[in-house]
Amino acid sequence: MPVAGSPAGQQANYLGKTRSREHGWGNLGINIWLVRLKAVLSPAVLNDPVWRRAILIIAALGFVAGIGLSMRAQPGLLSNLDWRPVLCLILIGIPVTVVLNTLEFRATARLIGRSFTFARAAETTIIGGVANMLPLPGGAIVRVAALRASGSSYKEGSLAIVLVAFIWIGVSFAYAGGWLLVLQDTAVLGVFFLLGGHFCCWHCVLDLQSGSKGCGVRLPFSW
Repeated sequence: MPVAGSPAGQQANYLGKTRSREHGWGNLGINIWLVRLKAVLSPAVLNDPVWRRAILIIAALGFVAGIGLSMRAQPGLLSNLDWRPVLCLILIGIPVTVVLNTLEFRATARLIGRSFTFARAAETTIIGGVANMLPLPGGAIVRVAALRASGSSYKEGSLAIVLVAFIWIGVSFAYAGGWLLVLQDTAVLGVFFLLGGHFCCWHCVLDLQSGSKGCGVRLPFSW
């Protein structure tokens, strides 16, 4: 153990102060980023049409840039491409997906007593879809921010998004369980998935019923 006042003790004291200073600067940097993020996600900014239009333009440019980089990395990417399914995807698949996601987001907003026009909900859905390409849950962040801009709290918006996610998990488990029952040698696993999916959806329905009186939601399995 270094003795105070000795060269070893002075060096240990210096290293301790340096690490403490670096830790303090790290916390300061995180706090600065949190303040900036809160300012960007404030209702005044999110309700500004200029800001929303800028986000859409940036998202479109990012999408086009991604296609350009892909073409540059693989010059022969489109040489053997069958355009018929691509056109079906562009003309049918993408519009239907956007419409369904828009209806889902409007239903999510109604869980906490908020209302969105179809155009505003579609705009949020499109931005969230582009944000999902980032290495973080960008779609969920965009949806929570939009709910916050409509007047809800971050807690209410987050719980509503999580509740919808649990419903999707339950439906996916039930769907997979039904197919596993049809296949051979997977009946036991199919029953497990089917019961798990129904259990998750049932708890979500109970949660919606319990929260409907106060126009709020609670996290499933929290009781």
